Amino acid sequence: MSQVKAPLKFKLLTARNGFVYFFSSYKRIVSFIILSFFGFALINALLDIDLLWTLIKLDIDIAFKLEAIRDVLFSTDGLPLPNVVAVYTMALIFGYVLAASFFVAFKQRAKTTKSGGIGIVFGILSGGCAACGTSLLAPLLTAIGITTTSAALSFALYLNLAGIVLLIYSAYKVSLVIAANKTN
Repeated sequence: MSQVKAPLKFKLLTARNGFVYFFSSYKRIVSFIILSFFGFALINALLDIDLLWTLIKLDIDIAFKLEAIRDVLFSTDGLPLPNVVAVYTMALIFGYVLAASFFVAFKQRAKTTKSGGIGIVFGILSGGCAACGTSLLAPLLTAIGITTTSAALSFALYLNLAGIVLLIYSAYKVSLVIAANKTN
């Protein structure tokens, strides 16, 4: 038995309805904001893992240590502007995909899609600045022969954009699930 596929315009409208429905509750908006901050901190923590580990091991005043860790987790100093925009965008979409996935799993009791995890993982791995050495995929860049700073910067930006595209696709898929299972 063959199934008729819905046109893309209808799917996009359905995803938009799921997106709007998700943000119709202040509790889900708060969860989105918290998980977006978490996503931003996670991306920055993975980009500066060596510095964080050094700060944790240092024998200094706990207040200074916590302030330094906060500065590392919520700072984008040293990244080129396009990469900073990419990291912020990834964090916002990361927060939506994660909050919406939790909503679908716990409130709607529906099956989530696998695409959300793939988009989140690739978004985290591709974030940062390959030329500065803060991208987790920077060693891969040198393995395939990209060794100059300008080439690494442009390639890292493309990786960031690919991560954003995957996260947007994940947001689209989870919005479709929300729209299909929404209850009033």
